[in-house]
Amino acid sequence: LVAQDDEDLWSYKLMRKIPSYRPVLAHEVCHYVALRDLDALDATFRKTGAERPWWIDELRKLIRLKGHESQYPLMLEASRRFQRLGWKLGLEAVRRSPLLNGLHFLQLSDTERYENANGVIDCFDNPKGVDEKAFLQFNGDTILLADLPRRTFFEGEEISVPVILSHFDPRIDGGADFSFDLRSRDGKAVCINGRLEQFDLDEHGRREIAQLRLRLPKVDAPQALTLTFTLRTYKGSVVIENAWDLWLYPNRPQTLPPMKATVA
Repeated sequence: LVAQDDEDLWSYKLMRKIPSYRPVLAHEVCHYVALRDLDALDATFRKTGAERPWWIDELRKLIRLKGHESQYPLMLEASRRFQRLGWKLGLEAVRRSPLLNGLHFLQLSDTERYENANGVIDCFDNPKGVDEKAFLQFNGDTILLADLPRRTFFEGEEISVPVILSHFDPRIDGGADFSFDLRSRDGKAVCINGRLEQFDLDEHGRREIAQLRLRLPKVDAPQALTLTFTLRTYKGSVVIENAWDLWLYPNRPQTLPPMKATVA
């Protein structure tokens, strides 16, 4: 797949481009663990009469040893939040890839055999609070993607964002209009939006459909932003939407107060 004149001190590398005629799947993606809801699991094991796994008592012992009893509910929610962020980052990276056409999601459900919680549902197939609509925004049959290697920016930067469509839903075809919206959470400091019309959805697969260039405005204070991409079809009014959290910072080091350092 690669030709080069020297293994280490090479002056050229020639890399073959591989056409993707058939689905190539990413294996074991998004194997991100979260904490377990031990009280809910205990209650379900008692209710069903199923044998309690060994690791429930071990985890409770570990929580006591570390002094985390009071803050465990907050830790549980934080771990689930980071797990969902990991899913979004990982699955979008797979769907953006020009080579990969899909994925093998390692675990739909948790298992009772060990303590790690990798699944979207628990080991009794009960929901774990994953919002189906939010999950399908970045892992539905047809999704919009933004290629964003960075998520933090300075005011005045000009950035270029490839708009990628990963389209495999046979029910969605015909034409559609694309729009974007970049705004701060307060809706005041930043509000930029625009649209392009007449995108063809008869062609399936993964392709870059547009390039969005943005000149970021000046801001007086750091701003939490949301960038939203939307495709609205002409037929059936199907709405395909995805969004990303960004940060925008002032870039005026001369206004920072002088810093003092003491070396002892």
